[in-house]
Amino acid sequence: MNSQKGQTLVTLLVFVVVATSITAAATAIMINTSQASSQVENSFVSTGVAEGGIENALIRLLRNPNYTGETLPIGNGTATITVTGTDPKTITSIGVDGTHTKTIQVNVTYNDNIMTITDWQELF
Repeated sequence: MNSQKGQTLVTLLVFVVVATSITAAATAIMINTSQASSQVENSFVSTGVAEGGIENALIRLLRNPNYTGETLPIGNGTATITVTGTDPKTITSIGVDGTHTKTIQVNVTYNDNIMTITDWQELF
């Protein structure tokens, strides 16, 4: 009878160790997934900030063809906008949100008061 009690205790200890290992692994996976989701979200935010900078620059260029850029706060981020060239003009917007940065570059032509976007790309 005593050997059965000892055997039950060993079985219980093995079960507890296995259950603890599974719980620890599941917790680690959830933490990693949460961190990855947060990084993806911040990446989307910085892309939105950069696109907001581009849209602002397009409006400014329509109103003033001599516009050269600015630093624009957007939400919790900042868009640094530069406009270079004459025809085509190149608009570069760097969106920063926390530690994430996205750069978008757009080329536009401006003829007879008509602005045409010829290229829109994210730079890596």
